[in-house]
Amino acid sequence: MRFSIETYHPRRLEGMVALYNAETAFEPHIAPLEAETFEALVAAKSYFDPGGLFVAVEKSEVVGWVHACVSGGTEPYHRPDLRAAHIRMLLHPRERLDIGAALVTEATAWLKRSGVPELGAMHNKHGYPFYRGLWLGGEPMGAPVLPHVQLALEVGGYRLSEESVFMVAELTTPPPEVQAASPLEYRAFPAAMEREAMLE
Repeated sequence: MRFSIETYHPRRLEGMVALYNAETAFEPHIAPLEAETFEALVAAKSYFDPGGLFVAVEKSEVVGWVHACVSGGTEPYHRPDLRAAHIRMLLHPRERLDIGAALVTEATAWLKRSGVPELGAMHNKHGYPFYRGLWLGGEPMGAPVLPHVQLALEVGGYRLSEESVFMVAELTTPPPEVQAASPLEYRAFPAAMEREAMLE
C-alpha cells in the first residue's frame, strides 16, 4: 500500500512519538520522547511552523516524519536578523528509503519556498532551533548507526559535509565514573540570554 504525506496536526503526534521511540530505542542515551516534551520543546516555540512538519502515513499509521524550519540563530555569534533554513528531524523505518526520500523532497521544496538562499540538513551551523537535547544527545546530527537517515538526505541532494556532521564513534565500554572532588550542589536560576531565540 502506498503512503501519503500530510502536514502536521496534533492528532498525529502520538504516532510520531511512537516512531521516534522505536527508531531510537537502540541508543540507551537517547531519552524517550513524550507528547508533552514535543509540545514544550518544539511546538511551543514562537517560530514553530506546522506547515514545515511533514508526516508520512500508511494504513492510518505514522511511518515517517520530517521537520523543516526557518528560524534565527541561537548562539551569541549569530546575527539575530538572519534566518536559516534547515531540516531538524528526519525519521523513517530503516528499510523504507522510499519514505525518507519522499519526506526530504517535501521538506526541501517547502524550505525553497521560504526564500532563504542557503539550505542546511541536520547540522548545528545555524544553531539549535528545535530538538536540542532530544536527538542523539544534543547536537542535531545523525550518527553512523543511522545510515538510512544519511542516505535519505543525500538522495535528496544534501552533502554530508562540514566539520562536525556525523563525527561520532560507538563506545565499546562504558566511560569511567567521575567522582567529584567536592560535593556538587544543584541550583536553579534564570539564565541570562541575549536574544529571544537563545532564550527559547
